[in-house]
Amino acid sequence: MGLVDGLRGSEDFADGRWQGYQGQDLDIVLDLQKPTEINRVTVGFLQNSCSWILMPAQVQIWTSDDGVKFTLAKEILNTIDPREERTIVHDFTSNFSDFMARCVQVIAKNPGKLPAWHHAAGNDSYIFADEIIVE
Repeated sequence: MGLVDGLRGSEDFADGRWQGYQGQDLDIVLDLQKPTEINRVTVGFLQNSCSWILMPAQVQIWTSDDGVKFTLAKEILNTIDPREERTIVHDFTSNFSDFMARCVQVIAKNPGKLPAWHHAAGNDSYIFADEIIVE
Protein backbone atom coordinates (compact mmCIF):
# COMPACT_ATOMS: atom_id res chain seq x y z
CA MET A 1 0.00 0.00 0.00
CA GLY A 2 3.03 2.30 0.35
CA LEU A 3 2.98 2.93 -3.40
CA VAL A 4 -0.63 4.17 -3.43
CA ASP A 5 -1.05 5.87 -0.02
CA GLY A 6 -0.95 9.45 -1.33
CA LEU A 7 2.31 10.23 0.51
CA ARG A 8 5.27 11.21 -1.64
CA GLY A 9 8.87 10.38 -0.79
CA SER A 10 11.40 13.15 -0.23
CA GLU A 11 15.02 13.41 -1.39
CA ASP A 12 15.93 11.33 1.68
CA PHE A 13 15.72 7.69 0.61
CA ALA A 14 15.48 6.67 4.29
CA ASP A 15 12.34 8.76 4.98
CA GLY A 16 10.18 5.61 5.15
CA ARG A 17 8.13 6.39 2.06
CA TRP A 18 10.29 4.78 -0.64
CA GLN A 19 9.97 1.13 -1.68
CA GLY A 20 13.38 -0.28 -2.67
CA TYR A 21 13.99 -3.16 -5.07
CA GLN A 22 17.54 -4.49 -5.39
CA GLY A 23 18.40 -6.48 -8.49
CA GLN A 24 14.75 -6.90 -9.49
CA ASP A 25 12.00 -5.08 -11.35
CA LEU A 26 9.04 -3.33 -9.76
CA ASP A 27 5.93 -5.15 -11.00
CA ILE A 28 2.58 -4.13 -9.55
CA VAL A 29 -1.03 -4.45 -10.72
CA LEU A 30 -3.68 -1.97 -9.61
CA ASP A 31 -7.25 -3.26 -9.97
CA LEU A 32 -9.65 -0.32 -10.32
CA GLN A 33 -12.59 -2.77 -9.91
CA LYS A 34 -14.40 -1.54 -13.04
CA PRO A 35 -13.50 -0.01 -16.42
CA THR A 36 -12.32 3.49 -15.60
CA GLU A 37 -11.26 6.40 -17.78
CA ILE A 38 -7.51 6.88 -17.48
CA ASN A 39 -5.95 10.21 -18.45
CA ARG A 40 -2.53 9.88 -16.87
CA VAL A 41 -0.33 7.42 -14.98
CA THR A 42 2.57 8.80 -12.95
CA VAL A 43 5.20 6.85 -11.03
CA GLY A 44 7.82 8.55 -8.86
CA PHE A 45 11.42 7.36 -8.55
CA LEU A 46 14.54 8.45 -6.72
CA GLN A 47 18.18 8.32 -7.80
CA ASN A 48 21.13 8.52 -5.42
CA SER A 49 23.90 6.75 -7.30
CA CYS A 50 26.39 6.91 -4.41
CA SER A 51 23.93 4.74 -2.45
CA TRP A 52 23.49 2.29 -5.36
CA ILE A 53 20.04 3.71 -6.24
CA LEU A 54 19.50 4.38 -9.96
CA MET A 55 16.52 5.28 -12.09
CA PRO A 56 14.82 2.33 -13.78
CA ALA A 57 16.00 1.66 -17.33
CA GLN A 58 12.39 2.01 -18.48
CA VAL A 59 8.86 2.09 -17.14
CA GLN A 60 6.09 0.17 -18.87
CA ILE A 61 2.38 0.79 -18.40
CA TRP A 62 0.22 -2.24 -19.22
CA THR A 63 -3.58 -2.25 -19.13
CA SER A 64 -6.30 -4.86 -18.98
CA ASP A 65 -10.06 -5.07 -19.08
CA ASP A 66 -10.20 -8.42 -17.24
CA GLY A 67 -7.09 -8.56 -15.02
CA VAL A 68 -5.75 -11.54 -16.98
CA LYS A 69 -4.73 -10.40 -20.46
CA PHE A 70 -2.58 -7.24 -20.43
CA THR A 71 -1.57 -5.01 -23.33
CA LEU A 72 1.41 -2.65 -23.37
CA ALA A 73 -0.05 0.86 -23.45
CA LYS A 74 3.09 2.99 -22.98
CA GLU A 75 6.80 2.63 -22.47
CA ILE A 76 8.95 5.43 -21.07
CA LEU A 77 12.73 5.23 -21.39
CA ASN A 78 14.94 6.74 -18.72
CA THR A 79 16.88 9.84 -19.81
CA ILE A 80 18.63 10.63 -16.51
CA ASP A 81 22.37 10.01 -16.41
CA PRO A 82 23.27 7.43 -13.73
CA ARG A 83 26.56 9.31 -13.14
CA GLU A 84 24.64 12.32 -11.81
CA GLU A 85 25.95 12.79 -8.26
CA ARG A 86 23.07 14.78 -6.78
CA THR A 87 19.90 13.13 -5.47
CA ILE A 88 17.10 13.28 -8.03
CA VAL A 89 13.38 12.68 -7.56
CA HIS A 90 11.72 12.18 -10.95
CA ASP A 91 8.25 11.25 -12.16
CA PHE A 92 7.76 8.98 -15.16
CA THR A 93 4.42 10.08 -16.65
CA SER A 94 2.24 8.70 -19.44
CA ASN A 95 -0.71 10.67 -20.79
CA PHE A 96 -3.71 8.99 -22.40
CA SER A 97 -6.65 10.23 -24.42
CA ASP A 98 -10.09 8.56 -24.45
CA PHE A 99 -8.73 5.48 -22.70
CA MET A 100 -10.57 2.99 -20.47
CA ALA A 101 -9.18 0.07 -18.45
CA ARG A 102 -9.99 -1.90 -15.32
CA CYS A 103 -6.41 -2.83 -14.36
CA VAL A 104 -3.13 -0.95 -14.67
CA GLN A 105 0.15 -2.80 -14.40
CA VAL A 106 3.37 -0.86 -13.83
CA ILE A 107 6.69 -2.54 -14.58
CA ALA A 108 9.86 -0.58 -13.84
CA LYS A 109 12.91 -2.34 -15.24
CA ASN A 110 15.89 -2.49 -12.90
CA PRO A 111 19.01 -1.14 -14.67
CA GLY A 112 21.05 -4.19 -13.60
CA LYS A 113 24.51 -4.35 -12.10
CA LEU A 114 26.26 -1.14 -11.11
CA PRO A 115 28.49 -0.07 -14.03
CA ALA A 116 32.31 -0.21 -14.16
CA TRP A 117 32.72 3.49 -13.23
CA HIS A 118 30.77 3.04 -9.96
CA HIS A 119 32.65 2.50 -6.66
CA ALA A 120 30.57 -0.67 -6.09
CA ALA A 121 30.74 -1.91 -9.70
CA GLY A 122 29.26 -5.34 -10.29
CA ASN A 123 26.80 -5.23 -7.40
CA ASP A 124 23.04 -5.21 -7.98
CA SER A 125 21.60 -1.71 -8.21
CA TYR A 126 18.41 -0.59 -6.49
CA ILE A 127 15.38 1.20 -7.85
CA PHE A 128 13.39 3.24 -5.32
CA ALA A 129 9.77 3.95 -6.17
CA ASP A 130 7.07 5.95 -4.48
CA GLU A 131 3.57 6.74 -5.41
CA ILE A 132 1.78 5.40 -8.41
CA ILE A 133 -0.88 7.92 -9.36
CA VAL A 134 -3.67 6.99 -11.79
CA GLU A 135 -5.79 9.95 -12.88
